[in-house]
Amino acid sequence: MIRMKSGEQGHFVLVDTLADAVAWKKKNPHAYQQLVTWAFFDKKHGERPSIGLYAELLRRPHFANKLRLQRSDVSFLVNNNLRADLARLLNREYKLGFPTRKSIADVWDNRKLSSLVGQESTERGLGGP
Repeated sequence: MIRMKSGEQGHFVLVDTLADAVAWKKKNPHAYQQLVTWAFFDKKHGERPSIGLYAELLRRPHFANKLRLQRSDVSFLVNNNLRADLARLLNREYKLGFPTRKSIADVWDNRKLSSLVGQESTERGLGGP
């Protein structure tokens, strides 16, 4: 999802949609690592990674336990709006092959993304007039 916010004098500034995924990763490093682990497991066994499934397993760790998957003991909040951006971030970092629709975020420079990691706000302008 591309969000736009009004800039000065009626101009629009593009807001990075992956910034929320980066912020979530920083806030939940163990959960993010679990996404990586599950995705590599599926890929190793010839399955496409599924961010939807992984998000549900993070939300309800007792299901992961029933499936005998390595998991955390606590549940994590994963907003449905964040799933596509997490998939894109995982694809950028690990080339995991999560299926995603085309997005302008797919062509953004990785240097811009990596510069976001140290910032606290989840809304950051990446361009403008």
